Amino acid sequence: MANDGTPRPRIVLSRCLEHDPVRYNGQMIPDDFVRGLRPHVDFVLVCPEVAIGLGVPRDTVRLVEVEGDVRMLQPATGRDVTEEMRGFVSKFLDDVGEVDGFILKSG
Repeated sequence: MANDGTPRPRIVLSRCLEHDPVRYNGQMIPDDFVRGLRPHVDFVLVCPEVAIGLGVPRDTVRLVEVEGDVRMLQPATGRDVTEEMRGFVSKFLDDVGEVDGFILKSG
């Protein structure tokens, strides 16, 4: 709740934005916009790659079209993490509850 009793917005936020060093290279991304939101919203932090066990640091992943299907691959290892990611996303969206928005890091 905000100081005036109104509910604070719930925003799903990539953990690597202004919170934790969980990017593939072990870095965090400073972000003035996210920092400015902190006093006004409740963040629900998420890092899908860490959630499926890829660790930090990690080899990069890429979305690649394979035989008409988009797959999530780690080119350096040849590992296909598509099904793990689909499972995580499905469970996360089922469990996260009501949110007011998403701020996600791409790429």
